[in-house]
Amino acid sequence: MPLVNHTMNGYHGTYMVYGQTGTGKTHTMGVLTKVSQESAGVIPLSIEFIFKYLDEQKRHGINNLIDYSVHLSFF
Repeated sequence: MPLVNHTMNGYHGTYMVYGQTGTGKTHTMGVLTKVSQESAGVIPLSIEFIFKYLDEQKRHGINNLIDYSVHLSFF
């Protein structure tokens, strides 16, 4: 959550994941073909939080004049 909150304040955020093959990095990040709510990883949960946050801001009339752009990259 600290990284996502930092991102919501206008800063770039990076998840750096490394480790031995087969230790669960892909599963933990949640970049599987199908992601259920129970198995959602860091990436889907972060994206869900960001869009809910922006929706709440808009619903409460906060930052209505600001355009947002969300970019996600995988290497």
